[in-house]
Amino acid sequence: MKLSSATVKWSAIEKRLKEAEYFYLFLDYDGTLTPIAATPQEAVLSPEVKGLLQKLLKCPHCKLAIITGRSLDDIKTRVALKNVVYVGNHGFEIEGGDLKFNSLITPKLRNIFEEIKKEVKGLSVEMKEILIEDKRATLSIHYRLLDEKRFPLFLKAVREIVKPYLEQKEIRLTEGKKVIELRPAIVWDKGEAVKWLLIKEEFNKGTKNILPIYIGDDATDEDAFATIGRRGITIIVGKRDKSKAQYCLEDTEDVFRFLVNILETMKAKAL
Repeated sequence: MKLSSATVKWSAIEKRLKEAEYFYLFLDYDGTLTPIAATPQEAVLSPEVKGLLQKLLKCPHCKLAIITGRSLDDIKTRVALKNVVYVGNHGFEIEGGDLKFNSLITPKLRNIFEEIKKEVKGLSVEMKEILIEDKRATLSIHYRLLDEKRFPLFLKAVREIVKPYLEQKEIRLTEGKKVIELRPAIVWDKGEAVKWLLIKEEFNKGTKNILPIYIGDDATDEDAFATIGRRGITIIVGKRDKSKAQYCLEDTEDVFRFLVNILETMKAKAL
Protein backbone atom coordinates (compact mmCIF):
# COMPACT_ATOMS: atom_id res chain seq x y z
CA MET A 1 0.00 0.00 0.00
CA LYS A 2 1.39 3.39 -1.02
CA LEU A 3 1.99 5.73 1.91
CA SER A 4 0.52 9.22 2.01
CA SER A 5 2.90 12.15 2.03
CA ALA A 6 3.19 13.82 5.44
CA THR A 7 3.25 17.13 3.58
CA VAL A 8 -0.04 16.40 1.81
CA LYS A 9 -1.61 15.19 5.06
CA TRP A 10 -0.25 18.10 7.09
CA SER A 11 -3.68 19.37 8.20
CA ALA A 12 -4.45 16.03 9.92
CA ILE A 13 -1.01 15.99 11.56
CA GLU A 14 -1.34 19.63 12.63
CA LYS A 15 -4.68 18.84 14.30
CA ARG A 16 -3.06 16.12 16.41
CA LEU A 17 -0.21 18.45 17.36
CA LYS A 18 -2.65 21.08 18.57
CA GLU A 19 -4.62 18.53 20.60
CA ALA A 20 -1.56 17.09 22.35
CA GLU A 21 -0.42 18.47 25.69
CA TYR A 22 3.20 17.60 24.86
CA PHE A 23 4.97 15.97 21.95
CA TYR A 24 8.14 13.88 21.79
CA LEU A 25 10.10 14.25 18.56
CA PHE A 26 12.33 11.29 17.65
CA LEU A 27 14.67 11.90 14.71
CA ASP A 28 17.10 9.56 12.99
CA TYR A 29 20.38 11.15 11.85
CA ASP A 30 21.76 9.69 8.61
CA GLY A 31 19.27 9.96 5.77
CA THR A 32 16.89 12.04 7.90
CA LEU A 33 18.72 15.07 9.28
CA THR A 34 21.67 14.68 6.90
CA PRO A 35 21.81 13.10 3.44
CA ILE A 36 23.38 9.65 3.23
CA ALA A 37 27.12 10.17 2.64
CA ALA A 38 29.75 7.93 1.06
CA THR A 39 31.30 7.31 4.49
CA PRO A 40 29.89 7.89 8.02
CA GLN A 41 32.50 10.59 8.69
CA GLU A 42 31.21 12.72 5.80
CA ALA A 43 27.65 13.08 7.15
CA VAL A 44 27.78 16.51 8.76
CA LEU A 45 24.82 18.38 10.26
CA SER A 46 24.25 21.64 8.36
CA PRO A 47 24.07 24.96 10.28
CA GLU A 48 20.49 25.40 9.01
CA VAL A 49 19.32 22.07 10.42
CA LYS A 50 21.18 22.61 13.70
CA GLY A 51 19.60 26.05 14.04
CA LEU A 52 16.14 24.59 13.46
CA LEU A 53 16.72 21.94 16.13
CA GLN A 54 17.78 24.67 18.56
CA LYS A 55 14.52 26.50 17.93
CA LEU A 56 12.48 23.33 18.46
CA LEU A 57 14.28 22.75 21.76
CA LYS A 58 13.02 26.12 22.98
CA CYS A 59 9.39 25.06 22.52
CA PRO A 60 8.00 24.48 26.03
CA HIS A 61 5.87 21.49 24.94
CA CYS A 62 8.60 19.71 22.92
CA LYS A 63 11.08 17.01 23.86
CA LEU A 64 13.72 16.08 21.27
CA ALA A 65 15.62 12.81 20.85
CA ILE A 66 18.17 11.91 18.18
CA ILE A 67 18.05 8.15 17.68
CA THR A 68 20.71 6.50 15.54
CA GLY A 69 22.88 3.50 14.86
CA ARG A 70 25.95 5.62 15.50
CA SER A 71 27.80 5.36 18.80
CA LEU A 72 26.67 7.68 21.60
CA ASP A 73 29.94 9.63 21.61
CA ASP A 74 29.82 10.08 17.84
CA ILE A 75 26.25 11.41 17.68
CA LYS A 76 26.77 13.72 20.68
CA THR A 77 29.83 15.22 18.98
CA ARG A 78 28.06 15.66 15.64
CA VAL A 79 24.88 17.28 16.98
CA ALA A 80 26.46 19.04 19.98
CA LEU A 81 23.25 20.48 21.42
CA LYS A 82 22.18 20.63 25.06
CA ASN A 83 18.84 19.31 26.33
CA VAL A 84 18.69 16.63 23.63
CA VAL A 85 18.18 12.97 24.49
CA TYR A 86 20.86 11.08 22.55
CA VAL A 87 20.13 7.46 21.65
CA GLY A 88 23.09 5.64 20.13
CA ASN A 89 23.79 2.13 18.88
CA HIS A 90 20.13 1.48 17.93
CA GLY A 91 19.03 2.08 21.53
CA PHE A 92 21.84 0.34 23.41
CA GLU A 93 23.14 3.70 24.69
CA ILE A 94 20.93 6.54 25.96
CA GLU A 95 21.95 9.82 27.56
CA GLY A 96 20.31 13.19 28.15
CA GLY A 97 19.34 15.25 31.18
CA ASP A 98 18.94 12.84 34.09
CA LEU A 99 18.72 9.85 31.73
CA LYS A 100 21.58 7.43 31.31
CA PHE A 101 21.31 3.91 29.95
CA ASN A 102 24.12 1.65 28.82
CA SER A 103 23.46 -1.96 27.94
CA LEU A 104 25.79 -4.53 29.42
CA ILE A 105 28.12 -5.78 26.69
CA THR A 106 29.79 -8.97 27.90
CA PRO A 107 33.47 -9.81 27.29
CA LYS A 108 32.24 -12.82 25.30
CA LEU A 109 30.31 -10.60 22.91
CA ARG A 110 33.30 -8.29 22.51
CA ASN A 111 35.45 -11.33 21.66
CA ILE A 112 32.89 -12.38 19.04
CA PHE A 113 32.97 -8.92 17.46
CA GLU A 114 36.78 -9.00 17.44
CA GLU A 115 36.78 -12.38 15.68
CA ILE A 116 34.28 -11.13 13.09
CA LYS A 117 36.32 -7.96 12.54
CA LYS A 118 39.45 -10.02 11.98
CA GLU A 119 37.75 -12.20 9.36
CA VAL A 120 36.08 -9.26 7.59
CA LYS A 121 39.43 -7.46 7.47
CA GLY A 122 40.67 -10.52 5.59
CA LEU A 123 38.00 -9.82 2.97
CA SER A 124 39.07 -6.19 2.76
CA VAL A 125 42.45 -7.25 1.36
CA GLU A 126 40.57 -7.96 -1.88
CA MET A 127 37.75 -5.49 -1.25
CA LYS A 128 39.50 -2.38 0.05
CA GLU A 129 36.30 -0.32 -0.14
CA ILE A 130 34.78 -2.16 2.85
CA LEU A 131 34.57 -0.03 6.01
CA ILE A 132 34.29 -1.64 9.45
CA GLU A 133 32.79 0.57 12.16
CA ASP A 134 33.25 -0.79 15.68
CA LYS A 135 30.85 1.00 18.06
CA ARG A 136 31.57 -1.26 21.05
CA ALA A 137 27.94 -2.28 21.61
CA THR A 138 27.37 -3.00 17.91
CA LEU A 139 29.40 -3.58 14.76
CA SER A 140 28.66 -2.09 11.33
CA ILE A 141 30.15 -3.24 8.02
CA HIS A 142 29.69 -0.62 5.29
CA TYR A 143 29.98 -1.53 1.61
CA ARG A 144 28.58 1.60 -0.09
CA LEU A 145 31.88 2.25 -1.90
CA LEU A 146 32.17 -1.30 -3.22
CA ASP A 147 31.52 -2.00 -6.90
CA GLU A 148 27.88 -3.15 -7.16
CA LYS A 149 28.95 -6.19 -9.17
CA ARG A 150 30.77 -7.42 -6.07
CA PHE A 151 27.84 -7.01 -3.67
CA PRO A 152 26.62 -10.64 -3.94
CA LEU A 153 30.11 -12.05 -3.34
CA PHE A 154 30.69 -9.73 -0.39
CA LEU A 155 27.31 -10.42 1.24
CA LYS A 156 27.74 -14.18 0.84
CA ALA A 157 31.20 -14.03 2.43
CA VAL A 158 30.02 -11.96 5.42
CA ARG A 159 27.01 -14.21 6.01
CA GLU A 160 29.35 -17.22 6.06
CA ILE A 161 31.55 -15.49 8.64
CA VAL A 162 28.68 -14.65 11.00
CA LYS A 163 26.66 -17.84 10.40
CA PRO A 164 28.01 -19.79 13.45
CA TYR A 165 27.21 -16.89 15.79
CA LEU A 166 23.74 -16.45 14.35
CA GLU A 167 23.01 -20.17 14.72
CA GLN A 168 24.08 -20.04 18.37
CA LYS A 169 21.86 -16.95 18.82
CA GLU A 170 24.84 -14.96 20.11
CA ILE A 171 24.29 -12.02 17.75
CA ARG A 172 21.58 -10.51 15.53
CA LEU A 173 22.08 -9.36 11.94
CA THR A 174 20.09 -6.59 10.28
CA GLU A 175 20.70 -4.90 6.95
CA GLY A 176 20.42 -1.18 6.27
CA LYS A 177 21.37 1.01 3.34
CA LYS A 178 24.60 -0.63 2.07
CA VAL A 179 25.47 -1.66 5.62
CA ILE A 180 25.31 -4.85 7.68
CA GLU A 181 24.58 -4.28 11.36
CA LEU A 182 25.59 -6.83 14.02
CA ARG A 183 24.02 -6.48 17.46
CA PRO A 184 23.64 -8.45 20.68
CA ALA A 185 20.96 -11.14 20.43
CA ILE A 186 18.66 -9.56 22.99
CA VAL A 187 15.21 -8.03 22.64
CA TRP A 188 16.26 -4.40 22.47
CA ASP A 189 16.10 -2.03 19.51
CA LYS A 190 14.99 1.48 18.58
CA GLY A 191 11.39 0.53 19.31
CA GLU A 192 12.18 -0.66 22.83
CA ALA A 193 14.24 2.48 23.45
CA VAL A 194 11.32 4.68 22.34
CA LYS A 195 8.93 2.77 24.60
CA TRP A 196 11.30 3.21 27.58
CA LEU A 197 11.73 6.95 26.92
CA LEU A 198 7.98 7.54 26.58
CA ILE A 199 7.29 5.79 29.89
CA LYS A 200 9.94 7.97 31.57
CA GLU A 201 8.48 11.13 30.05
CA GLU A 202 4.90 10.23 31.03
CA PHE A 203 6.06 9.78 34.62
CA ASN A 204 7.99 13.07 34.62
CA LYS A 205 5.15 15.08 33.09
CA GLY A 206 2.38 13.30 35.01
CA THR A 207 0.32 12.75 31.86
CA LYS A 208 -0.11 10.26 29.04
CA ASN A 209 -1.15 13.02 26.63
CA ILE A 210 2.25 12.98 24.91
CA LEU A 211 2.28 12.65 21.13
CA PRO A 212 5.32 10.74 19.80
CA ILE A 213 6.53 11.78 16.33
CA TYR A 214 9.16 9.55 14.77
CA ILE A 215 10.99 10.29 11.51
CA GLY A 216 13.54 7.87 10.07
CA ASP A 217 14.73 6.39 6.82
CA ASP A 218 16.26 3.03 7.70
CA ALA A 219 15.08 -0.53 8.17
CA THR A 220 16.08 -0.29 11.85
CA ASP A 221 13.49 2.49 12.28
CA GLU A 222 10.70 0.03 11.49
CA ASP A 223 10.87 -1.28 15.07
CA ALA A 224 10.05 2.21 16.33
CA PHE A 225 7.26 2.66 13.78
CA ALA A 226 5.70 -0.59 15.02
CA THR A 227 6.05 0.39 18.69
CA ILE A 228 4.42 3.80 18.24
CA GLY A 229 1.70 2.60 15.89
CA ARG A 230 -1.41 4.78 15.76
CA ARG A 231 -0.63 6.32 19.13
CA GLY A 232 1.65 8.82 17.38
CA ILE A 233 2.90 9.97 13.99
CA THR A 234 5.44 7.87 12.13
CA ILE A 235 7.19 8.95 8.95
CA ILE A 236 9.55 7.07 6.64
CA VAL A 237 12.02 9.14 4.61
CA GLY A 238 12.59 8.02 1.03
CA LYS A 239 11.03 5.27 -1.02
CA ARG A 240 10.27 1.89 0.57
CA ASP A 241 8.04 -0.85 -0.83
CA LYS A 242 6.83 -1.78 2.64
CA SER A 243 6.88 0.18 5.87
CA LYS A 244 5.04 0.25 9.19
CA ALA A 245 5.11 4.06 9.06
CA GLN A 246 1.89 6.01 8.51
CA TYR A 247 3.35 8.66 6.22
CA CYS A 248 6.38 9.37 4.06
CA LEU A 249 8.64 12.28 3.17
CA GLU A 250 10.74 12.48 0.02
CA ASP A 251 14.20 13.37 1.37
CA THR A 252 16.12 15.36 4.00
CA GLU A 253 14.97 18.67 2.48
CA ASP A 254 11.37 17.51 2.85
CA VAL A 255 12.13 16.63 6.49
CA PHE A 256 13.50 20.14 7.07
CA ARG A 257 10.31 21.74 5.70
CA PHE A 258 8.18 19.40 7.81
CA LEU A 259 10.09 20.36 10.98
CA VAL A 260 9.63 24.04 10.11
CA ASN A 261 5.87 23.40 9.95
CA ILE A 262 5.99 21.80 13.41
CA LEU A 263 7.90 24.80 14.76
CA GLU A 264 5.38 27.28 13.32
CA THR A 265 2.48 25.27 14.78
CA MET A 266 4.12 25.26 18.20
CA LYS A 267 4.70 29.02 18.03
CA ALA A 268 1.04 29.61 17.17
CA LYS A 269 -0.05 27.26 19.96
CA ALA A 270 1.98 29.25 22.50
CA LEU A 271 0.21 32.52 21.65
